[in-house]
Amino acid sequence: MAAGPQITIGFDSLAFTATPGMEKWDSDNSGRFYKKRWLYNGTGAAAPVGTVVRVNHDGDEETNPRAATTASPPANVYVETAVAWGPATGSGSIPDATWGWWVVQGYVEALCEGTTDVDKDDYIKVVTATSEGAFIEDGTARTINSVGIACAAQATAAEVLTLVFLFGDRAINS
Repeated sequence: MAAGPQITIGFDSLAFTATPGMEKWDSDNSGRFYKKRWLYNGTGAAAPVGTVVRVNHDGDEETNPRAATTASPPANVYVETAVAWGPATGSGSIPDATWGWWVVQGYVEALCEGTTDVDKDDYIKVVTATSEGAFIEDGTARTINSVGIACAAQATAAEVLTLVFLFGDRAINS
């Protein structure tokens, strides 16, 4: 049997340009997958890796969609949650008023506040009065506040990077 046709595809450049709100799936060195979204950092400060924010929309194409602080969430409205992953190039904090990658679903190292112990397999939530910029324990049963689940325990009375799995669903921030 004769071989089928062969084609060659060439590229002048493999340049990559992210666009506002763009999402892409990626994986880490251990094979865990996560979905990142390209968001504008509108929090008013640099966002270190693992910082928890809510996704906000403002209608200005220069800054929409944007990461916003978890302070003053809209009452009784389901909101999206994201975790700072890194700037456009390199690694580290996402500077204020710039675009960067934020994890919205899947496995990610996120800040968790462990004053009330976060046990492995606990559901996690955002509570601004307790810890802005970090998840806290939501209990052993999923609620309307649950945004993910802890994959490791965190019992330190501080915000510590902890492996979590984000559902990618909207939840009520309290």
